[in-house]
Amino acid sequence: MSMYSQLLTVALEGQTDLKEEVAAGAAMIRLIRCRQQLRSATQVGDEDEEAVTQARNYFAYDVALIELCRVVNVACDVDEFEHPEKARVRLEGVLAARGVLLVGVDPPEPGQQTEMTRPSIAPR
Repeated sequence: MSMYSQLLTVALEGQTDLKEEVAAGAAMIRLIRCRQQLRSATQVGDEDEEAVTQARNYFAYDVALIELCRVVNVACDVDEFEHPEKARVRLEGVLAARGVLLVGVDPPEPGQQTEMTRPSIAPR
């Protein structure tokens, strides 16, 4: 197991099991926000600082991607992330095949409810 995979394992250990619909919505929002962070990362001038920021952003994205995959029952193992780029491409492809399209999606504004986060109330 690579060091990166070990770090992912530690980051994912504290996850709690939420109600599936709430967990799926929250996981999707987290993933979208991480994608946005990757896209909007600005150069700060210092190459070392940029590398650390980029590594941190990709790590957060990978954690969010694994969380979403687990919630929607996509087979995913942290050992796949020995080669993170390949793992991302595969998991994003599986999600896309299931109708979860991540391209061109922007995160909701803080506090804004979407179909994914709006609580559903069962009829009485």
